[in-house]
Amino acid sequence: MNPDLSAPAPLESSDYFPMITVDDDLWPLDGIAQLISRQSLPEPYRYLLAHRHHMTVTLEDFYQKIVTVRVVDSMRKDNLYSREIVLNPKGEDRVILYGIVRIDLSCCLQEVAAEIVAEKTPLGHILIKHNILRRVEPTGFYKVNPYKGLQNKMRLTQAEELYGRSGVIFFDNRPVIAVLEILGPAHNSNNR
Repeated sequence: MNPDLSAPAPLESSDYFPMITVDDDLWPLDGIAQLISRQSLPEPYRYLLAHRHHMTVTLEDFYQKIVTVRVVDSMRKDNLYSREIVLNPKGEDRVILYGIVRIDLSCCLQEVAAEIVAEKTPLGHILIKHNILRRVEPTGFYKVNPYKGLQNKMRLTQAEELYGRSGVIFFDNRPVIAVLEILGPAHNSNNR
């Protein structure tokens, strides 16, 4: 048998990077997400989602306020760190973003990894502060109808159609961070 045609060896967990998807492990019955095109995003959501910048910076520009992070839940297994977060404008309770993040900490400098797991600073601020060569690539855009659990996490008083994106952040062309980001209702803001 030609060795080039033999079955490939099974993948080890170190051979792939776990992407964020809407699935039973990360988002069990917390809403319905429909994959949509970039062009289907209404404004201001297209401006807020269809770009290759850190979401932290984009939200700060849009709301003209610094954003803060609150970690809802987190877990670490070896060098894979995951967290569920919400972002708020500084000094406000309203949630402007709900997110799920998976990070391969083995690709981060020790000081960067320590800041990430300290859970005090938005991820975008940490990466920018340390001038890490990075590339943000959106992988999908979503229209989301949240169920009660997600509504509560986002402090929504009623079900509203939301929009979000999934994406990957590369360090030196290596996928290191996977994100799912769902925006709060932009019309509830004092944005410009």
